[in-house]
Amino acid sequence: MRTYLIITLIALAPILSLNAEETADDSSEVSASTAFSQAMGQFFAHQISSLGLDAEEVISAMRAGGQPPPQERLQQLYTAHMAHIEQERAAAGPQWKQDQGLPEAVHDEFYQAFIKMDGVTVTDSGLAYQILSAGEGQRPSASDTVMVHYDGRHTSGVVFCSSRERGTPMSFDLSGDLIQGWKEAIPLLPVGTEVRLVIPAELAYGPHNPHAQHPTGILIFDIEIKHIIDKP
Repeated sequence: MRTYLIITLIALAPILSLNAEETADDSSEVSASTAFSQAMGQFFAHQISSLGLDAEEVISAMRAGGQPPPQERLQQLYTAHMAHIEQERAAAGPQWKQDQGLPEAVHDEFYQAFIKMDGVTVTDSGLAYQILSAGEGQRPSASDTVMVHYDGRHTSGVVFCSSRERGTPMSFDLSGDLIQGWKEAIPLLPVGTEVRLVIPAELAYGPHNPHAQHPTGILIFDIEIKHIIDKP
């Protein structure tokens, strides 16, 4: 088991070193050992959450110590746990689909509150956007393909799609099969921009429909424009 842990730590070293440097910068009094421990804690906290584990149970087991089970047994427990998680998710249905059952007025209230916020621009079509971080690069044209990171959410905050969660940015052809809200917004923004879009239903996937098999109603996207992909 120690061998697996060492291999894991080596693989994580670049990530953890960044976190450790950030933590160490906050205070010159923090030792390298403390910074590394904090970075490890942050990393494993994320892993515990992503795996749907109970943090208190994990901490309790760590404090109890003892000999870890064989790798084969760990794999069996992991497989059984993930199967249980998938069964629960299937029974509950997609989170975004549950969110579709909210009254139409809830979505409209969010939109009205958002467009009154400082720094929000509303276009003639009703698209609303707020620059979170200004970019200084080239603005994409309507025919460009762009590489972006994004999170798509309902007005309740429920995420229905995220490239950040997958850890890989996505490319989109602005002249292709995209919702109108994206096609309108992206060419307005220089590369490097981070923006929050609040897109009315008519510029997204259509009116609010609790029975639809895809997100409907007013949608929110946090987008970071990474770069424009060169055409062959």
